[in-house]
Amino acid sequence: MVEHYIPVLTEFPWQMPVLDKDLSTPPGSPNKGDRYIVGPSATGDWAGHEKDIAWYDGSDWQFVTPQAGWFVWVNDENKLYYYVTLWQEYPPGV
Repeated sequence: MVEHYIPVLTEFPWQMPVLDKDLSTPPGSPNKGDRYIVGPSATGDWAGHEKDIAWYDGSDWQFVTPQAGWFVWVNDENKLYYYVTLWQEYPPGV
């Protein structure tokens, strides 16, 4: 029998869910509060913010630089990701 380690969820810095993690260009008509992980080779308002969490405040994009150990749910994939030096699916190897 293979046992899997299930972390105690309160021990990790959780972030609010994001809609997608693969976009490199901001969506054309975002809603206030929409959140994304900025993809590679970002353009437009997201240029220079690869890997950051971008959120729309209703008029402009705001950015949060991830820290090692952060976890976030990605809605379009129905998967959990964590950050070390890049965003990785959790648990690894699944």
